Amino acid sequence: MRADFEQSQNFNHNGEAGTSREVLIQQFLSGYLPTHVEAVHNVEVIATNGEVSPQSDIVLIDRGTPPFTTLKGFRIIPNECVYGV
Repeated sequence: MRADFEQSQNFNHNGEAGTSREVLIQQFLSGYLPTHVEAVHNVEVIATNGEVSPQSDIVLIDRGTPPFTTLKGFRIIPNECVYGV
């Protein structure tokens, strides 16, 4: 993981470097989570009253969560299914 993280320093674009590091952390967490929990990347969380969170890099959700939308790796998830951000 450390070698991959250090390799991400080669990106000149800060956004790409950040995204690659977020994916590394997501993959790392996935190896330690219970089977019913999933680490997902690039998420907005929506509440029943319609409020939507800012974009979150990594969110821990119930694996059975049906996303309201999944578009090019971006998800909108109901807050009742979120364990952590």
